[in-house]
Formats: sequence, structure tokens, C-alpha cells
Amino acid sequence: MNEAEARLSRIAAIIQEASEEKRLCPLSELAGRLNDNSQGFADTKALLAESAPEEIKVMRGKADDYYFMEALMTEAYAIHLFRLAERNLLRLIAETTRDESRIYPRPTLLAGFLQQPFLISQKDLNNAVDKMLGSRDYSDIKLVSASNGDKFLYSEKHLNPNHAQALAEWAAVGEKENP
Repeated sequence: MNEAEARLSRIAAIIQEASEEKRLCPLSELAGRLNDNSQGFADTKALLAESAPEEIKVMRGKADDYYFMEALMTEAYAIHLFRLAERNLLRLIAETTRDESRIYPRPTLLAGFLQQPFLISQKDLNNAVDKMLGSRDYSDIKLVSASNGDKFLYSEKHLNPNHAQALAEWAAVGEKENP
């Protein structure tokens, strides 16, 4: 095994470890664990771009690149972790809501953002939703409540209000009463 192959093997092991722990592996963490200097940092990034095994996936952020192993973490989960790492709560909540409205289609339980993988505090969640609902950038994001008081967000781009209301009611009440 030559030096580049040995380095790539070490890099893959670090990314695998992070993925097994259900977290992304930022390039900055790789560089730190490999004791890279500035040139080593660039070399690591180039080596991954050129020679990374197919199961290693990358998400490019504003300040860092994030890696994960597809066999150990779904892309959907990795996307949530990536949005958290980028530290833009409004975008995280809006894009998660849009994805759920488009893909499944279903509204997103607001309380879900208090749990894994998000772990957003109630105060931060309330502030983010208040800002979002008053912003033109997020004008498609709407709030709906079920009869039990559970609150959901949905995107008008993908769900109409009546459908979102019915789905929220089913998720919060109907599904529990009709097992």
C-alpha cells in the first residue's frame, strides 16, 4: 500500500467512525485528526475528490465540507445533519418542511424539531417559526393545528391548506384512535 492509499484508508476509517456515530465528518475534523497543516488540508480535500470510495459522500457547506458513508447513514438523515451544521435554523426548518411536503406528502410536526437529530430548544424553535411566518423568503411555509393542539408546518408549494389540515389531523389524532 502506497502513502496515498494508506492516507485514504485512514480517512475512510475516520469517516466510517463518524457515520457509525450518526454524525457527519467535517473536513476540518479530518484535517485535525490527521494533524494536517494548510497544505495537508488541501491535499486531503483533493485526495477525497479524486479517489474517495463510492460509498463516501460529501456535502459542501459555506465554511466546511461534510462527509458520511452512505451504507451507514441515509442521505435524508445526512441532509438534516448538514442543515444543522450550517447553523441556519430558518433554512433548516423551511427546507425540512418543504421536503416532507413534497416527498411524502405530509405536514411536519413542529415538536419533531425538539427531538433527534435536531434538538432545537423550544425558545429557538418558537423564534425561528415566528420569523419564518413573517418573512417573504418563507412565504410558502404555513402553520396548521390539529384538534389536539399539535402544530404542524407545511409548504403551500406542495400541499394545499385543506389537505395539510386533514393530514395533520390524521397524524395527531386519527392515527392514534384508529390503530
